[in-house]
Amino acid sequence: MRFGFLTISAVILASPLFAQADRPVYKVDFLIRDGGEPAKPAARYSVLTEGDTRTFFRGNTRAPYTVPPAASSGKPPQVNFTDIGFTLDCEVRETAGKVTLTLKADFTLADMSRANQPPLVTHVTLNVRPSLTLGKPGVIASLDDPVAARKLDFEALVTKLN
Repeated sequence: MRFGFLTISAVILASPLFAQADRPVYKVDFLIRDGGEPAKPAARYSVLTEGDTRTFFRGNTRAPYTVPPAASSGKPPQVNFTDIGFTLDCEVRETAGKVTLTLKADFTLADMSRANQPPLVTHVTLNVRPSLTLGKPGVIASLDDPVAARKLDFEALVTKLN
C-alpha cells in the first residue's frame, strides 16, 4: 500500500530515538468514521510528535475511474484519475492532563462505487484547536454531506509515550 512508506517514515523520524530528552513524545491518531455505518472500518492516520513541535504528514493516491461514452458515440470508455488523500499539520501542547491539539487538515475522499458514473469526491478542510483528555478519543468535527448522503465523524486520540 502506498501509505505504508509514509507511515513508517513519519514514525521513524518522530520516534523517541530522535526526540529531545526534555520534550514528551505523543502518538496522535486521526480516525474518519462513516457516522451512518458505525460497523464500517474507519480510515486511520497516525503520527508521532514531540510536544510543542509542529508535525506535518501527507499521503496521496491517484485513483483511476472509467467514464462510459455517450450511447450513440461508439467510442470506448475513457479512463480518468482523481487524487485522494490527506494532509495533516498538527501540534500537541499538554497542560494539567489535558492536551490542546492544534490541527490543520485536508482530506479528499472519493466514492468509487457509483456504477457508470465518475466518483463522488468529498474534500474537507479542518482548522481546529480542541482540548482533549490524554488517552481518550474525542470527536473534533462532524460533517453531514447531503450530496453524498453520508455523515462523517472526525476523531482524534492523543497518547503520551514517555
